[in-house]
This record gives sequence, C-alpha cells and structure tokens, in this order.
Amino acid sequence: MDIINVIIIGFFVVFLAFEGKEALKGYKAHINALKQVEANKVNVVVVKDYLLISLIYAAVAVFLIVYGVIYIRQNNYLYGISFFVLSIFCAVFIIESVALKTVAFYDSGFLFSGKTYKYKNISKIYEKKRFFRGYQVKMMQEEDIYLTTKAKTVLVEKMNEYKNRKKSRA
Repeated sequence: MDIINVIIIGFFVVFLAFEGKEALKGYKAHINALKQVEANKVNVVVVKDYLLISLIYAAVAVFLIVYGVIYIRQNNYLYGISFFVLSIFCAVFIIESVALKTVAFYDSGFLFSGKTYKYKNISKIYEKKRFFRGYQVKMMQEEDIYLTTKAKTVLVEKMNEYKNRKKSRA
C-alpha cells in the first residue's frame, strides 16, 4: 500500500470516529430523555419505527463486508478496508435511525431526537416527498422535524386529545 492509500484510509477512519462519536452522543441523549419522559409523564405512547431502515442498513453492511473480504483476499487492501469502514458507517446510521425514529408522545407534547416539543407550537403538518414517505412538522419557534407515517398518526391523535382537553377546561 502506498502513502496515498494510507492517507485515504486515515481520512475515512477519522471521519468515521467523528460521526460515530456524534451518533452515540445523540443516541445517549435521546435514551436519557426518553427514560425521563417515561418516568415523569403520564399516558406516554412510544412509537418505534426504525426496523425497516435498520434492516436495510444491516443488509448493506453485510454486502460491504463480503466485498471487503473479497478485495482483501485479492490483495487490494485499499478497497477492502474502505468497504469495512463503510460497513461501520452503516452501523452508525442504524444508531442514528433508532434515535430519529423513536418518538414518545405524552399529554402536552412529544419527545423527538432527545428534544421535547409542545403540541401548541405545531403550526402545520404536511407530506414530504423523500426516499421513504414521511411528514414534515412545521414548528412555530423551533426547527422543523420529520416524522414517519406511523408517528404522524399518533401525533395527530394526541394533538386532537390535547386540543379537546384545552377546550373542555375553558
């Protein structure tokens, strides 16, 4: 292996370490916030919709590992190691998707990606054309978030319950 290959692999490894650290940090923050919500709120509904995307990432990771082994056996170490590093990226993406596709709904708001949002701050929900069908939730003051169809259904239901409770108090 020449120096260029070592530099390329080194770049991949450094980038992977950074991405992995950020994904784990986000995952831990989300899990801690989810535990707090489940402990402190009533009527918590947790929607986990990450199975399909996780299976796709896992299949791609297996494919990459197989090709990595093939290239290593052919003494092409740059491609072999690159495929292994890319398969680790798939594992990082699985961790990120668990945090992004687990939403906890409760009486006055919901938890998404480690951050809580209130139903009263939602201004609009509309379908977003992406690779997988999803919905963009436009917030009044925070950044927009993207939910799966399953999570959007629960969001609309919980938001209507919140509005009805608010009307009955008035």
